[in-house]
Amino acid sequence: MWLNHHAAFMRLRTTTAPFLWANFGVLLGAVVLPFPTRVLAEALQSSNRADERAAVALYAGIATLMGLSWTAFWFVIARDPKMWSNPDSAGVWHKALRRSVPGAFGYVVAGLLGVFVAPEIALGFFIALPLWRRRTGTLLARA
Repeated sequence: MWLNHHAAFMRLRTTTAPFLWANFGVLLGAVVLPFPTRVLAEALQSSNRADERAAVALYAGIATLMGLSWTAFWFVIARDPKMWSNPDSAGVWHKALRRSVPGAFGYVVAGLLGVFVAPEIALGFFIALPLWRRRTGTLLARA
């Protein structure tokens, strides 16, 4: 997450108020995410299925909100060429935006599967989704 954030800022010339609000959502998500992570870890150690399902729902909900903040972050950048340090980088910003949407909704799917099928399925998604997001950082690093 921090690598994507840093890579984006390295490619911006300026910021706007909408961007700062979107960035606030990203940063708030980064600050809040350790709480549901701890709740999930403790629930998994308890071996109580109801606690595990509730913890999966909490984690998925917070992660979804953070993912939607990333979508807003990329949306604001992609629609405002004045922000870009490279005027030819439209493709990069639009690709980052397109990649953020399935990432955000991946947490919704994970939460639903974890609550209604098995928490272990959600854990698989929770591990795989950051790897999906890592590819956005790789995209930005090559731009």
